[in-house]
Amino acid sequence: MGNLLSIARQGASAVSIIDFSTGPGTVGSEVTIYGVGFSATPGNNTVTFNGTPAVVTVPVVAPRARSS
Repeated sequence: MGNLLSIARQGASAVSIIDFSTGPGTVGSEVTIYGVGFSATPGNNTVTFNGTPAVVTVPVVAPRARSS
């Protein structure tokens, strides 16, 4: 993603896209959007491609050393 040049505090409702990655770019392929200010509730986030809504998911990564 490159070198971090600055950090700026955003307001609680500000959404900023930092980067994104795509697979083959074909219909149905996964696109990952990196940023801040997104809602933890998938239904509160909207992504469209040429006006067509996309399915939004929120992946999580379990922390190390947890038993449940």
